[in-house]
Amino acid sequence: MDVLNEDVKGVLVFGLIMSVAATYVYLLKRYQLIPKGAGAFPQWVVYWLVITSIVCLYDASYVLLRLFGSAEHPVWAPYKMYVKVDKLYENLEDDFVVCQSYMNLVEVALNIFALGLLRSGDSKAASVIALMVNTMTGSKTVLYHLMEIQSGFKNTGHNSWATFAGQYLLPNGVWVVVPLYAAWVIGKILAGRAPAWKPSTNKSSIPWIDRHAFTSKSPKSPASTSKSPKVSPKKSTAASRAKSPAAVPRGRSAIAVGKGTLKLA
Repeated sequence: MDVLNEDVKGVLVFGLIMSVAATYVYLLKRYQLIPKGAGAFPQWVVYWLVITSIVCLYDASYVLLRLFGSAEHPVWAPYKMYVKVDKLYENLEDDFVVCQSYMNLVEVALNIFALGLLRSGDSKAASVIALMVNTMTGSKTVLYHLMEIQSGFKNTGHNSWATFAGQYLLPNGVWVVVPLYAAWVIGKILAGRAPAWKPSTNKSSIPWIDRHAFTSKSPKSPASTSKSPKVSPKKSTAASRAKSPAAVPRGRSAIAVGKGTLKLA
């Protein structure tokens, strides 16, 4: 039961970190501080670079600042749980842990550089930088996992399967799948094998989601959706009778039609 509680806490902490990052991105979007995607730089990649910059900066700070101080500060509370799962992260004598934290700072700098290029209007150069930095992020995380596998799970083998999956594979897997997929999407657009990204004109409750992006049906134009008023058969017949001249009765020499007089032969 204690293990289950620790697993639940780990997933909740990870969800809390991602929620805070997502809220921060929304506020930046709300006040128009995030550039719009263009060309080979889809909008969702823009948000991913902002989120990964926040998390990578936090992660690098935890490792590097411990070289000069303590990890007992409340701001590092999520890592107190994580280092019980991944013992490598609490080992400051390991050179790889320290070096990958310096690489995190390089990635954050490149993310900001790419977003700056995009904001200045140079979407092609920004896309090349984004392709490079996403490949760096994904490959670095893959290398981290390969080292653990090669060591015979020396640092994580003590965990139960639930703990290993919930607190190790889940958070680290995000930094494998998303950046490598982003690099693949950008690469296809730059190679001309996919159409360039264009901002959507459709509005939805969530600013960066196109509500028609996941359907094959195109949105209807206002002209096709407007309905003409229906007229009942009785009303239409009465209206046509009112417009046509009245039948002329026999036996009279003349009848008044409108303002004039109709004479019979």
